[in-house]
Amino acid sequence: MTPFSQSELVSGFNVEYAGGPFALFFLAEYSNILLINTLSAILFMGTIQPGPSLLLITLGLLSILVGG
Repeated sequence: MTPFSQSELVSGFNVEYAGGPFALFFLAEYSNILLINTLSAILFMGTIQPGPSLLLITLGLLSILVGG
């Protein structure tokens, strides 16, 4: 087994991933960032239109998808 140099280990947890799982992992991370930012903006700034907010609709859809 070849020892790793410090410059090869700075990446941390994603050292073991190949190209495909690496891409899927970071797509999941970025989609999570976008989802949380969108929900936070809707929660704290509100919506333009009156009526059921997008947050309630989103939470309702998530509860249906999860099965709750």
